[in-house]
Amino acid sequence: MTQAWNSERVRAAEKVLLEAGAPLMDRAAYALALEVIRRVRAMRLRVREARILVLAGGGNNGADAMLAGAGLARRGLLVAVVATSAGGHERALAALRAAHVPILTSREVGEAEVNDLVGRADVVLDGLAGIGSQGALRGEAARIVRLVRDAAARAPRARVIAVD
Repeated sequence: MTQAWNSERVRAAEKVLLEAGAPLMDRAAYALALEVIRRVRAMRLRVREARILVLAGGGNNGADAMLAGAGLARRGLLVAVVATSAGGHERALAALRAAHVPILTSREVGEAEVNDLVGRADVVLDGLAGIGSQGALRGEAARIVRLVRDAAARAPRARVIAVD
């Protein structure tokens, strides 16, 4: 059975753990990387040859996805990132750079690039929005989602994993 919690309950649970010094972002990234590897194996692909596309917003879910991407790259998976925010989490960006992961901004990619990235991806990590989001996606995030959705319709191989 799938369970869901509203944002207030999640924030309250996280607050207690964060105040205790729990490394929640590292734990989330690690769990996400393990799930990606599990899915890649279930697809009967060689883990070290799998292609992962990370879609990252500027919030904590984007940072979780980027840190997971960096960890996957260190394990030999082929990772690329499309970031919708000029800012983002500095530690996650540094981890990606250290793992030699290409980081593209959403303004740098158009339909052809997204079609290529999604067409080659085995897994797409959606870290665009999270608990702090309200209403429909807007701006670059909305544009990237539209492009990815259209590309995925033509390339049904890629599995999408939503962060959180």
